[in-house]
Amino acid sequence: MRGWRDRAPGAAAELDRRARYEGAIVGLAIGDALGTAVATSAFDAARLIARTRESGVLVTAADTAMTRAVAESLLACGAHQPKEQLQRYSDWSRTTSATVPSEMKRALGVWHWSEKAN
Repeated sequence: MRGWRDRAPGAAAELDRRARYEGAIVGLAIGDALGTAVATSAFDAARLIARTRESGVLVTAADTAMTRAVAESLLACGAHQPKEQLQRYSDWSRTTSATVPSEMKRALGVWHWSEKAN
């Protein structure tokens, strides 16, 4: 295990922070994909591992897509911008083949309705 080291502020520290953010998103995507695989199997570990090895693909679900939308919005805007983030959710929900959670569909419906009034 790598030991903890304090680093001086600057480019190296910023690079380390970005690497940690990226690692968190990648970890979430892997966990989401494994969770999806477990949820769609009878959780026979041997069969699950064999199926994953055969296909060579892990498929992520809505959680990863929505987290990605938040991260992309934060990177693009530099801060939390609710309308921009909701627009990204809306764009994703219209173009995805994944199942969009019913709570998200309702929230986007209310948001679209409230935008028409303005």
